[in-house]
This record gives sequence, C-alpha cells and structure tokens, in this order.
Amino acid sequence: MSGGKLWTEDDDIYLEYYYFCGEKKIRDAAIFLGRTEDAVKARGDFLRKENPKIPKMRFQWSMESEQKLIKLYPHHTAEYIAKVIGTTRHSVLKKAERLGLTGNKVNLIKHLDKKIRKLAAEGLTRSQIADEIGKPYNTVKKYIWQNQIKVTKASVSVGWLDYHKKLNQAHFAETRKIWTRTHKRDGLSNTG
Repeated sequence: MSGGKLWTEDDDIYLEYYYFCGEKKIRDAAIFLGRTEDAVKARGDFLRKENPKIPKMRFQWSMESEQKLIKLYPHHTAEYIAKVIGTTRHSVLKKAERLGLTGNKVNLIKHLDKKIRKLAAEGLTRSQIADEIGKPYNTVKKYIWQNQIKVTKASVSVGWLDYHKKLNQAHFAETRKIWTRTHKRDGLSNTG
C-alpha cells in the first residue's frame, strides 16, 4: 500500500464478487468501497496475480451509452465523453471507430465549409485558411483532405531560401579560411 487506507479482507471479497458478477462500472465499486477508480483497478490487478481466474472488468456498452456517444461525439472530446459515460477515453475512441463516427474535431468546423471553400477558391493555402478561420492547422488540413477541397499548395519563400543560402555560403567561406590558415601554419598545402 502506498497511500490511503488499507484494503481489508471484506474489501477484497466484495471486489472479487464484483468482478465475478459482471457488474461493469469501476466507478460504482470505487464509490461503494470509498476509494478512487485507480485504486480499485490496481487492487483488481493485485488480486488477479493471486487468482488469475478473476476476470478483468471491461465496460459494457449499453444502447443508452451508445446513443450518448453518437449524440456527444461530434461536439465533445473523447475525454469529456468518457467521463459522462463512465469509461475510458480509449474505449470511447474504439467504440466510435466501430460505429463509423468521424473525427469529432473535424466536425466542429463543418459549419465553416462555405467559408473554407471560398478561401480555397481565392487561392489561400491550408495554413492561411486555418489562420483566417482561427482553427488548428491539422484540423483544417484533415477537413480539406476529407472533403476533397482543392487548395493552393504552399511554396517555400524565396526570401527564406536566399537567407539560408547566404548563411551556408558564409559558413563555408569561414570554414575554408580556417582550414587554409591551419594548413599554411602547419606547412601543408591543399594540393595533392
């Protein structure tokens, strides 16, 4: 035990019974035992080492929880939905995938479709469109790709290239000066 209260034999018996009966919400066991969900999961893992027949507790999706997921997924994060339904973020994402629900962040910009298409038609790049509508670049990029919207490809700035070219030339020239000085001082030449 690292912190909190000690587990009693009665707690362990209840937890084993809870796992075997198939009641599937760890939150309910945690509330009944007056412990955190993490503590209940950890104790379950510990009990499973002593008795491997104790099943793992997995969230059972009911029709009600599926309907909540379908309703909430387009508008909320997986973390939020997991808290509402009483499961993990991973479970929410996997169930959403099995139900064919699309990425929820992309759906959050669906109402901006006309504006995105207008900006793309005006010749803006994905990055410029993201800046214009105030949404994350990766979200806009994914939305544009999923909806097959033609956009102008971003080109590398000539000024940026010139700057780095001059920087590299200056570095090369300085390196050559140092090499030449060193070799002249040591009596070496650069001819073979």
